[in-house]
Amino acid sequence: MTRQQAMEALECALRLSEQIEELADSGDVSDTARLDVERRQLLESAQAALHPLDEHSCAMLRDITALNDRSVGLMEHRLRAKVRDMDMASVGRRAVAAYGEAAHAGVRMQR
Repeated sequence: MTRQQAMEALECALRLSEQIEELADSGDVSDTARLDVERRQLLESAQAALHPLDEHSCAMLRDITALNDRSVGLMEHRLRAKVRDMDMASVGRRAVAAYGEAAHAGVRMQR
């Protein structure tokens, strides 16, 4: 791969990083993962041709890193929200079960 091709791959990886952030924000896990694999392949293929790194390459890599950090943060936030929702549903199920048992026991006591 030539340096020019590597720069084009890096630019494509930056665009993919922007798309990944949008998908992560919307909660689209499968497309986020698919694009992440594509981005990783681009970065790996361009790595050797980009050394030594110039300032433009470094700036793009910093942007990719920042977008990636935000995307990971968005996905972690969604995961924590799902876990909280599951915990609340579990608490609700236990409360309904306990209420049902108490109500059933109260009916037996009235007889």
